[in-house]
Amino acid sequence: MGVTSPYPRENIIAGNYILADMQAYLDKRYRQQNKEILIRHSPGIGECFFVFKYSINRKNKKIFIRGL
Repeated sequence: MGVTSPYPRENIIAGNYILADMQAYLDKRYRQQNKEILIRHSPGIGECFFVFKYSINRKNKKIFIRGL
């Protein structure tokens, strides 16, 4: 599989290039998927959820402090 040569050093170099190329391809594909996810789930929804979650935690803490 892949590029082979009678010289082991060249096999290693060719293998490294193939691995590096594959890694670059996967990184690009991963970034593309992240962009699609960011477009689908707009930051506004995430921010609202975060603020909502944070405000619930704050209310719970206040109630707990009043209980003491």
